[in-house]
Amino acid sequence: MRRTLLGLTCVLVSVVGAWLGVRLASPGEYETSLGRATVLATPSFHGEIDAYIPLADWGVRARAFSAPLSIHIEPRTVDREVVLRAASGDRSLLSQTQHDLRNAVRRAALRAVRFALGGAVVLAAVVSLALFAGGERRRWVLGGLPAAVLVITVAICGLTLARASATFNEDALERPTFYARGAEMVQLLDAAEHARRAGDDYKSKVQGAVQGFASLLSDPTAGLVAGDRKALLVSDLHNNSFALDSLGDYARGKPVFFPGDFGNTGNATEIQALVPPIARLGSRVIAVSGNHDSSAMMRALAGRGVTVLTRHGVLGPDGRHGAESVNVDGLDVAGFDDPLEWHGSRPDDPRRIFSFGELNDGGAAVINAQQALLSWFDGLRRHPDVVLIHQNGLAQYLARTLALRGDKRPLTILTGHDHTQHVDRHGADVVVDAGTVGAAGIYGVGQSFVGLADLHFSSRDNALDAADVIEVEPVSGTAQARRVVNTPCRPAGGDCQLLAPATDRSRPG
Repeated sequence: MRRTLLGLTCVLVSVVGAWLGVRLASPGEYETSLGRATVLATPSFHGEIDAYIPLADWGVRARAFSAPLSIHIEPRTVDREVVLRAASGDRSLLSQTQHDLRNAVRRAALRAVRFALGGAVVLAAVVSLALFAGGERRRWVLGGLPAAVLVITVAICGLTLARASATFNEDALERPTFYARGAEMVQLLDAAEHARRAGDDYKSKVQGAVQGFASLLSDPTAGLVAGDRKALLVSDLHNNSFALDSLGDYARGKPVFFPGDFGNTGNATEIQALVPPIARLGSRVIAVSGNHDSSAMMRALAGRGVTVLTRHGVLGPDGRHGAESVNVDGLDVAGFDDPLEWHGSRPDDPRRIFSFGELNDGGAAVINAQQALLSWFDGLRRHPDVVLIHQNGLAQYLARTLALRGDKRPLTILTGHDHTQHVDRHGADVVVDAGTVGAAGIYGVGQSFVGLADLHFSSRDNALDAADVIEVEPVSGTAQARRVVNTPCRPAGGDCQLLAPATDRSRPG
């Protein structure tokens, strides 16, 4: 019984020690023809190869072998000239890169074995010391346990590598699973060239164009409106601090409505960079979350004085909720937090879902979100004047539903998400989308337009009188502004577009 127990202890110490050693291992960095990459081998319930692009939040995963091992690959640096040669059809570079990556994986696996052996030996030594402290003095036990653990760990590692090699199926690499947003890779390749041309002119051109249009739209000949209360509508910043810097002067003295997508993931780095300047915009900022935001981002905004609205009420920095709506210059304003807001501890999780379409049953998820939105709105104690909803599809659904019910009370719904400027009217309700104030983030630099809208509200019934819609292409300086007056549709009570989307210049976010 003692020998059996000792044998089981050796096996347990080998497995646990090897697992701890591999888990504590740091990625190894290796050179390839296209640049440097890190490779990390970790324990796993099933064998897989996972290649992840951190900047694009994009990756592929393939079940290429059957062994309790996972290989994680991340590029760190890229040789631009070599990439361009490969993209131009130099197949030899791709073949050499495949060869280099195979060598890197082998070296990473051996590195994992070394850490596994080290972890097992250290844990065995700790167990031996514990036995010694408990009164055990037999040398064959105290010295034999680490030796037996080492032998068992070598056997486990050897069998794992042999199993992985024997079951490796290269065809599986031709049929990987894509996760995150694979389409962004194409835009990412373009972004480097656009960013080079943008440079320091980005901020000045946006600011100059916005200020110029502000002067134009203040001219009575640009379109008379009765609305004597102004507010600024911006959304979908997507971590573009260049565009954010240009808004300070234009937003001064006005409340700023910000329906979501402040960053790309809402991680700690974005929180530190974005929250302070966002909180300083205008006389106050009223916000809801978007599908690219995190609960940590929204709590941080609340902590800096931003009014963060949710379906449960006004969010406090401690995560608690207050009143269901707020008064903004006489307007009763409520907001619906995005169903895809990230509530976990890792906003950068590569398995994070950013759209309903990425879910296994996206159609059912959309219906559930629509029902939750309608239930929330019907549960409000009083009819608001303004509602903030990040996703345009949900905003349109609410407006259409209220119009079909015959609700005659005016409601202004402020939205974003699709990166396209448009103003839609459904019965007495109007939906305003100002586009993307961040020009779609890094993927749109030099290509997408910065969008924002100046809103005019009537003091008579708190309805929207007009929206001054502005677009600026910050690299070239190309810009346009339109005043959209909120007039009833014809026939009265129907649906109509007061401002139709222009030619699509960006990708929905």
